[in-house]
Amino acid sequence: MFTHDEEQSKKNFELRKEQTIEAVRKMLENNEKGACGFMTCDYGGCGNPDIFPKYEDGLKKGILVYTPHLCCMYDWRILNPYQREYLMLSECNSNCAICHFKRHPELREKVLERFLHHLEGGLYDKLWIEKGNKWNLLPLLTREEFETLLK
Repeated sequence: MFTHDEEQSKKNFELRKEQTIEAVRKMLENNEKGACGFMTCDYGGCGNPDIFPKYEDGLKKGILVYTPHLCCMYDWRILNPYQREYLMLSECNSNCAICHFKRHPELREKVLERFLHHLEGGLYDKLWIEKGNKWNLLPLLTREEFETLLK
């Protein structure tokens, strides 16, 4: 049986997971409009206003506009087929690879599809269970795709 805090934590996780799934579905449906992440601030960021109009303010006014999410599919640590251990983080960081996906829409679509499949299949549910522990994940790119992305 879960304690009240554990139950609330699980509910929060499930909500964040659904928010991530919803956002990724929209990104996938609008892949032709370019790469899109989960935030804008300081007149920059990865949010694409052509997909999520709310990011326009972040880019024009330099304010933080954020979409809640579990983790980002453009994090090198979840993309890299040569690195199998990954610590789930929802914060944006220096491990972002979104700029590479701006010129590879076919790889972007594959990554979004795989990420969505992993989310919906429960692959990332360990985040709630293991809270901060490192664990192995399937990379979102094959070695060949990874090398193409770096070209």
